[in-house]
Amino acid sequence: MKIKARSRILAKDLDIAKSKSTATSKGAASNTQNKFDTIEPSMKNLTPLTISFGSNAGSAEAFAKQLAQDAPFYGFVPTVISLNKLVDKLHETKALAVVTASYEGQPPDNANKFVPHIEGSAIDNLHDIKFSVFGCGNRQWARTYQAIPKRVDAALNASGAERITQLSAGDSGGDFFGAFEEWSADFWKNICLHYGKEMPTEVRSSSIKIEYISESRASTLNIKGMALGKVLENECLVDMSFANARAKNHLEIKLPAHMSYRAGDYLDVLASNSHDQVKRVLRRFGLSANVLISLQGQQASFPDRPVTCSDLLANYVELTQPATRAQITSMAGKTKCPLGLAQLELLSGDDYDSKVVEGRLSLIDILEQTPACGLSFEELLNMLPPMRSRQYSISSSPFVQPDQVSLTIAVVDAPAWSKIGRYKGVASGYLAERSSGDRISVVVRPGSQHFRLPEDTLAPIILVCAGSGIAPFRGFIQEREAQSKKGLLTGPIHLFFGVSHPNVDLLYKDYFQSLVESGLIHTHFSFSKKPDGAIKSVQNKLWSEREQVSYLLDAGAKVFVCGDGEYMEPGIRQALLNIQVERHNLSEAEAEIWFKKLVGDDRYNADVFN
Repeated sequence: MKIKARSRILAKDLDIAKSKSTATSKGAASNTQNKFDTIEPSMKNLTPLTISFGSNAGSAEAFAKQLAQDAPFYGFVPTVISLNKLVDKLHETKALAVVTASYEGQPPDNANKFVPHIEGSAIDNLHDIKFSVFGCGNRQWARTYQAIPKRVDAALNASGAERITQLSAGDSGGDFFGAFEEWSADFWKNICLHYGKEMPTEVRSSSIKIEYISESRASTLNIKGMALGKVLENECLVDMSFANARAKNHLEIKLPAHMSYRAGDYLDVLASNSHDQVKRVLRRFGLSANVLISLQGQQASFPDRPVTCSDLLANYVELTQPATRAQITSMAGKTKCPLGLAQLELLSGDDYDSKVVEGRLSLIDILEQTPACGLSFEELLNMLPPMRSRQYSISSSPFVQPDQVSLTIAVVDAPAWSKIGRYKGVASGYLAERSSGDRISVVVRPGSQHFRLPEDTLAPIILVCAGSGIAPFRGFIQEREAQSKKGLLTGPIHLFFGVSHPNVDLLYKDYFQSLVESGLIHTHFSFSKKPDGAIKSVQNKLWSEREQVSYLLDAGAKVFVCGDGEYMEPGIRQALLNIQVERHNLSEAEAEIWFKKLVGDDRYNADVFN
């Protein structure tokens, strides 16, 4: 059975990861083996192609290796190297594909030499290079989305290299894998055109073959850069007896011995698909959970040993990722039933954005809706993207316990937008089900250098957040509390915190109250389900306390914002502008200038998502 080759990546290496890994750069989690680094196809009639990546956690590198796997099929012999290694080989390069991510707007560790080199030197003799750039990212991190891919694309073009396709952006919150498929198809078409090669007319065969094995054994998952942490505590912080309450959990996790962190860092967690999701796939293909299979092929993200069907589906692939257009088209090619075929054609056409992307229709969702589709288990595995890790803001400070972190997670569990059952977050659902003593795979990712407490302990700070956005600020507050207990003088902390109801989800209520009583912090709460007059959001509360906020800003306060970037953060920004207009008699234009200076002086920092 033949289908087109599918993209296979570890989608952890994104702006959603928001890390510029230094502490973990020696082991930044990627289980892609270097199977494609030394590809040696027949050199006859093959054109050299350099495929370069900027990647901390593995996704951009795995994308690059997917291109390398496909290259001989199109008449190219690939060399896969990091962007830093490309510095010394740039002038030898002719055909170039670049896949890179950003970390808080900064280059990945293995691209931090290339970016200033290509931008800073007077390179203007790269006219022989034909290039294309694909960027990994997530629109949730709007401020830095695709920052490095854009810079690399612009710098190469300014240096005389010829762009053969427009910069393409992969958004992990949308049709991420489909975007890579579309870009790679466009890349191969254009690079073949430039080098006078005919596009292959035959369809590539699936690279995965399965051999079923009768005996079974335990399997393990090993990802470089990660180690096992131990869950010490897992507590729901929300009164779930209230209607429409949304669970938020507090976890305490013992770090592996070699790991350390700072307040404001992130914990990368490798989760597993739920038993329900795994059972759906097993049922669809009539498989037993304990049947051992051996995977033969060049998919770097799969184990090179026999593995049970349930282990493979739980730990190595994403089951809830929205299907791509190309995948649905391939499914249509396996469907003879007219009704099923018509449904699949609609899903890959006019209904794709509204029903697949917005409804988050996964491959198994669609397969269950089209029972006549003849897609095989091998073909499904060839389509499924590898399991990726998820990052959470650490909600503690090492000043309290250096070898232990806490997480504050919003548990995603709601009716599915696709109207097929419930949608449960892969990682949040996984973490919510962990018990004391459970071992989980984790690695610390450094946060932005700007999203840190001021070194001056006397500097006032304004913390603005909603819901689980409290996480990094609990760490900041713990740190100031520890400094105060050591006898250091600390400046005022004003916490603006928005939740739905004081009796439902006012997270860490008793802890913050004790700090208010000690004089360490000042709290300003807002409740969307129980508003105080017109005050129902955190931005409303900020405006109502404008006299105090203005005083703090004039005193040099640093503002931190964490939470929703679509509504909350713009509202916070506008509230600050309005405060300056009113309190200092500024025009709107003058207030905008003031705000730009606030940002430029590193006194306004937002960690937000859409």
